[in-house]
Amino acid sequence: MRRASLLFALLSLMLSVQAASAANYKIELLLFLRDANPASEYIPRGIAPPNRSQAIATLTASTGGPVSLGAKGITVLPVSQLELRPEAEALRRQGLRPLLHTAWRQSVGPRKNNDWLWLDAGPVNGLIRIGLGRYLHVYSYLALNGRYEEAHRRMRSGELHYLDNPGYGILVKITPLGE
Repeated sequence: MRRASLLFALLSLMLSVQAASAANYKIELLLFLRDANPASEYIPRGIAPPNRSQAIATLTASTGGPVSLGAKGITVLPVSQLELRPEAEALRRQGLRPLLHTAWRQSVGPRKNNDWLWLDAGPVNGLIRIGLGRYLHVYSYLALNGRYEEAHRRMRSGELHYLDNPGYGILVKITPLGE
């Protein structure tokens, strides 16, 4: 009986640690085109194209919400929940072209253990993944006009971050959701 109680306590502890290692976040992403042909900027060659088969789901400009993307705990949010609309309008006024503006709710676990999402934004497409460590981490592997770039950014929650590229830019805000 004592052994069963000890086993139960150990199992409960393991489950609580596993549950604590993932948290729910709202991720909002605004991807915009800067220059469709950034010939003046150096972009390293020799990077293989992103592999769409690695993604568990596709986010496009036409993905409305709320849409559940399967058992992976990802839900695309409705347009009414987009907070970066003023930033999108400011980009338009500056002559830049927003290609994809979306938000989703996701259970974010340890770094590099989360699934990839495919972003399909016309001339820019590729993979993105969010991970959690001491900070939040955004991993992207995107292509523009046959040029591929991998990027990693360490972020703090609740802050707006800018991921720079010669041909496009990405504004990302990741906010913890209270359960």
